[in-house]
Amino acid sequence: MDFLNKIADIIIKIEKIVMLISGSSMIILVFLQVLFRYVIRISVSWTEELSIISFIIMIFYGAIFASYQKRHLGINNLVNKLPDTSYKIVWFVKNTIILLFLIILIASSFPMLNDGLNQSYAICKMPLFYIFVQIPILGVLILFHLMMSILKKEYLKEFFQVTDKIKKRRG
Repeated sequence: MDFLNKIADIIIKIEKIVMLISGSSMIILVFLQVLFRYVIRISVSWTEELSIISFIIMIFYGAIFASYQKRHLGINNLVNKLPDTSYKIVWFVKNTIILLFLIILIASSFPMLNDGLNQSYAICKMPLFYIFVQIPILGVLILFHLMMSILKKEYLKEFFQVTDKIKKRRG
């Protein structure tokens, strides 16, 4: 398990770095576009495409990082009122549904990768493959975080965090 934790730490650091780089590049590219368009009065269209690419990558890796931190959407009011055993069952059902969705996402993304090799952005001529390849990466990394969560039995940690919040609200 220590080996998997070390791999998870490395993956998390890479995710943070990718989010930082893509977010920073998006901000810089949009700033350059505004500077060129309104100050220098030249429209540089490649900055628009690259900022869109940076935005997509930032969103994907943000979703991966959010899944690691358990920040995805949920129906907390309903789940928080469940007893211990029901909470565990709901937790496993939820993660099983997410697991099935990720497997379908990964499997269905491969035909899109092939199409991405034949298509490219109009101005910067970058193949869409580089964007489409982010989809199976997204699925695999969320799947990895989900499996680590199941292996660590984090349902106990989540359950006790929820019950502590409920006690604080009532008390």
